[in-house]
Amino acid sequence: MEYTPWKTFWAGAVVLIAVTIPIVILIAIPLAPAKVLGVSLLALALSIACIGAAGLAARMAEQLRAGSSSLSSGAAFVRGALALELAAFFPMLGWFVVLPVAFIVSLGATFFALFRWSPRQSVQQPLPDAVH
Repeated sequence: MEYTPWKTFWAGAVVLIAVTIPIVILIAIPLAPAKVLGVSLLALALSIACIGAAGLAARMAEQLRAGSSSLSSGAAFVRGALALELAAFFPMLGWFVVLPVAFIVSLGATFFALFRWSPRQSVQQPLPDAVH
């Protein structure tokens, strides 16, 4: 998520679409076992997104610690999680922008973590010294 936020977002969007279609179909079927399976799949998707949200809060905590070295890692994590929650709680902008984007990024980050995919940091080649 640190090096490829857009890949994480788009992976989360693909996972969201891939999970939403079966959930909607299962909940629409009039059989009780299908509805239970659909709701269970929805609960599983939300649980997986919560794991990714914890990673997003941890990433925010790293940024907070970089700005203030006096913070402990626990205090920075709590502040990062609180900032994420307050941003999502903010009316209109938080509900319809921050919360959906954070949810999609969380799904993508968890997807990458489950499959142990780690993006490489782009290495920039040093410029050659000018010839005098």
